[in-house]
Amino acid sequence: MLGTATTTHTPRYVLIGASVQEAPRFTAVFETREDDPLVLILITSPTNTPIDLSELRIRLNTLEPGYNLAHSIMINIRCIGQNNYVAGFEEANINASGETLHDALTNIKALMVDMYDLLSAANPRRLGPQPLNQRRILTSIIRKRQ
Repeated sequence: MLGTATTTHTPRYVLIGASVQEAPRFTAVFETREDDPLVLILITSPTNTPIDLSELRIRLNTLEPGYNLAHSIMINIRCIGQNNYVAGFEEANINASGETLHDALTNIKALMVDMYDLLSAANPRRLGPQPLNQRRILTSIIRKRQ
């Protein structure tokens, strides 16, 4: 559940897998992996001040079975009210919601795969500017397993 956390160290870096990323404005990062769907890495503050966890960035490394990502992508997740989470892949303007953070993440993965299948099969000349942009982005990052 997202909320407020009291912490004890300076929010300086977030460990994501084997890499380190400076994170001056984010307080928590989730990493998705096939063997463990959600791993929370908290960042803390030396002043014991509350940290707002209503917005998170998640590094997405996996999709639904049968699909791979060419590289990891960042997903933003916002808590909007009680039991309402919205996950967004801003680059392609794709958003999905859910009652829990996990539901929102699962739903955006499914939506991205569905949109990939639909848009990659579509005739590009029959698509408008937004679907054409989504098609370009999704086909550049998603690979269907053979």
